Amino acid sequence: MPLAAAGAAGLAADVITPPDDVPLLVAAAMVPAANAVLIATVATADVVDDVRGVAFLSAITAAACLVVVGALTLLFVQRQRLRVALAEADQKAALHAAEERFRATFEQAAEGIAHLDLDGRFLRVNETLCALLGYGRADLLGRSYADVRPNIRAGAGGSTSREAVSSLPSGTVVEARSDQPHLTRAGKEIWLSCVQSIARDTPEGEGYIILMASDATARIVAEHHLTLAEAVFTNTQEGLVVTDLAGRITAVNPAFVAITGHGEAEVLGQNMRFLNSGRHDRLFYQLLWAALKDNGVWRGEIWNRRKDGALYLQQTVISTVYGRTGAPESYVGAFNDITQARKSELEVDRLTRYDPLTGLPNRTLIFSLIEHELTRPDTQCAVLYIDIDHLKTINDSLGFAAGDEVLRAAAQHLRKAVPEDATIGRYGADEFVVLIDGCEGPKEAIRFADRLIDALGEPFAAEGVSNLFINASIGISLYPEDASDAETLLQHAHSALYQAKSRGGRTYAFYTDALTRDARARVELVANLRRALAEHEFTVHYQPIVRLEDQTIVGAEALVRWVTPEGEMIGPDRFIPVAEETGLIVPLGDFVLATACTQMARWRTAGLPCAFVAVNISAGQLNATDICAKTEAALAAAGVPADSIEFEITESMLFGADSGAESKLKRIAELGVRIAIDDFGTGYSSLAYLKRFPISRLKIDQSFVRDLPASAVDGELVRAMIAMARALDIEILAEGVEEAAQMAFLVANGCTFGQGYFWSRPLPPERFEALFSNAFGAAGAKSASR
Repeated sequence: MPLAAAGAAGLAADVITPPDDVPLLVAAAMVPAANAVLIATVATADVVDDVRGVAFLSAITAAACLVVVGALTLLFVQRQRLRVALAEADQKAALHAAEERFRATFEQAAEGIAHLDLDGRFLRVNETLCALLGYGRADLLGRSYADVRPNIRAGAGGSTSREAVSSLPSGTVVEARSDQPHLTRAGKEIWLSCVQSIARDTPEGEGYIILMASDATARIVAEHHLTLAEAVFTNTQEGLVVTDLAGRITAVNPAFVAITGHGEAEVLGQNMRFLNSGRHDRLFYQLLWAALKDNGVWRGEIWNRRKDGALYLQQTVISTVYGRTGAPESYVGAFNDITQARKSELEVDRLTRYDPLTGLPNRTLIFSLIEHELTRPDTQCAVLYIDIDHLKTINDSLGFAAGDEVLRAAAQHLRKAVPEDATIGRYGADEFVVLIDGCEGPKEAIRFADRLIDALGEPFAAEGVSNLFINASIGISLYPEDASDAETLLQHAHSALYQAKSRGGRTYAFYTDALTRDARARVELVANLRRALAEHEFTVHYQPIVRLEDQTIVGAEALVRWVTPEGEMIGPDRFIPVAEETGLIVPLGDFVLATACTQMARWRTAGLPCAFVAVNISAGQLNATDICAKTEAALAAAGVPADSIEFEITESMLFGADSGAESKLKRIAELGVRIAIDDFGTGYSSLAYLKRFPISRLKIDQSFVRDLPASAVDGELVRAMIAMARALDIEILAEGVEEAAQMAFLVANGCTFGQGYFWSRPLPPERFEALFSNAFGAAGAKSASR
């Protein structure tokens, strides 16, 4: 150890005798490169004394060699360390460069990139993703991914939850690329194409999620438009065809196949000329192609030929499709088959101008023809407004088919009766207009009117009925005497028509100023009638119904009266027809019913022996859906039993009654209200309704009573009515009794009840009540009637 210590400071040598007594020559020297002491030994016994010095020198030399070897060894070790250091430096530089490249790739990538923890919160984001979502980087970091992808929150698809990735090895894709909706910071929905994968530091580590997203909004919109375009192309009802610039077909849609009859495989590659109908000349197609070249589009109608050879008309639009360079690439044709539509247009045009039943010009066309006639200089003409009398009776008795035959026959008779240059048109349901050009005055107009009336009076057959006759009424207005325009001329002729009908029909009448005054008066009457209803100007009078056997009042008929604020009483013959025409009869009838029920309640309370009040029911009231409810309500409001009210309806109402009206009458009868037939014997119907409807009383019309007992015919008719009523167990009442002789005849022939001026006129309630204190006799009747 001392020699080693000496060798550490430099070369040292010594002879050492170890325990085995064999002396050793020992040399020690420091090897700096190895930071060690090299010790060399030589046995002295092996060295001759004379070479002791040489041996020593050899030992020294060996030590030097060892020193050189050590130095070389140190040099090698240092070189290796340098290499390792340089390698480490290169690795650090490469790693730094890789990190810089990654950072640049992360930040400058065209796709949005984010790292998320396994709870779905942003750890790192790049600027591209921030720009896509509209957030700053600081706003996104730490935020949940579900805040910008709401379908995760709603469970609609995709996930970044710990459960979804906990069992995945490093690099496994959590979610394949898919398009997902995201919300920007502004709340706008955008679509991003996303891929998610998991990265781990170690296979056992939790790692993080890598999200890569690119804007897919434009692509999705484009795909949607493409899908929509494909759906439109396939499903549109228009035929679509695409051709190249030479006109060869490259695509067709199903509508093209349906319209032309040619299958898709048959037409692809063919030129559009194969559909040519031959109806268009060369110039037509030259102009078509010129328009396409100049304007890029052509619109028009083309006749083409189907596969079965049938021609059809198509409404067509041909458009040029331009490529990205602006050069035309193809043509697209869209067309509809308008063959049937064109036929329908022609038919509609005919129907709008001509009456389909008679073939005559209709209201619109005849008006235009009259207007045109009045524009001619120095023209003179007459307008004859014709109405077929009682056409409704024919419709009701023989049916509407018979009524249509009557109208067709009337049109034929009119054509034969007027000159060829005369204009005939159907102006309404049963109304015709004849325009006589060159009519020189009233005498010539009368001659034409007589001819038309005679022509329409000729017999004809309809619905199995031979020798059927019709009558006509005619109103006449002259131009320029009566009017200066077509509308007024027609209006005046129509006014004259009503004058002719008021004379019983089958005649004519000219327009006069008096007719205008009457028309204006009617308009005023309608307005006043509405006001009177609103201001309660109507009242109800009562006429007694008498049992003939003992001259006892058993009931009353309620009759409405109109008293104006000035005290004028307007007769029902003036306002009832107007009320029926305008529909005001319904509220007026409701008023009478309610008033009669209230009055009946008062009389019952006062103990007057009036068993019932008869109330007239109009067709408008009967047709109303709530007639039964109104009846129940009126009875309940007044607190009177149903059998204290009797409804009077006319034969004509029963004649036109449908099943709905029949059921209403039966419902009313079931309530206990009695049904009476007013004006019996004046209708046009058969007596079958006496079986169909719940009739309690027949009221013989006063036209059959007026001439009794002098008229034998009326006497026989009244006897027959009384006998029929008895046979059917229906009560019978005679209206319009004014004389004792009439009453005596009725009593003698078994009539049960009577009503008329012989006993009393209709009276206000308080005067009607006074009648119960009088005993009706011959003298009493006269005084009561006065």
